[in-house]
Amino acid sequence: MGLQPLEPHGRPISLLRWEGREITNPCLIITNDFGLKVDGTIKYRARLNTTAPFFCIAGVWRAGRNGWPDAYAALTTQAYTDLAPYKDRHVVVVRQKDWRDWLQQSRPVPEILRPFPKGSFTVEGRQLYT
Repeated sequence: MGLQPLEPHGRPISLLRWEGREITNPCLIITNDFGLKVDGTIKYRARLNTTAPFFCIAGVWRAGRNGWPDAYAALTTQAYTDLAPYKDRHVVVVRQKDWRDWLQQSRPVPEILRPFPKGSFTVEGRQLYT
C-alpha cells in the first residue's frame, strides 16, 4: 500500500531515496526479485545471484494514523553496476550478513547500504508485470 501521502488525496509513498535521510523504523522487505520500470512499466526483472531462497530490500515503516494503516516503503539508491544499463535508481538490497545491523541501526547506514559489485545481479528482459 505505501506510506500515507503528505498531501490530501495524494498517492501512497512506496519508494524513498535513502541518501541524506535519517532512518527511523527500519524494516526488511523479503523478495526473490524486483522489477525495473522503463517508461512507467516494469520491463525487466532483477535477481540477486544467491543460493538463498530470498533476499531483502531496505525499507522503513510507519505505524498507522489518521485512518491510514501500518505501512512501509522501500528505499532507493543510485544504480548498482549490473543494473545501471536499465535504471539510474532502484531499490536497495541489504546483504544477509547486514540484516541485523540494518534493523538495529548498529552501524552507519552508508556502511550497511553499500553498493554491490559487478556480477551480483542477473537481469531478465521479459515483461513479467504490467
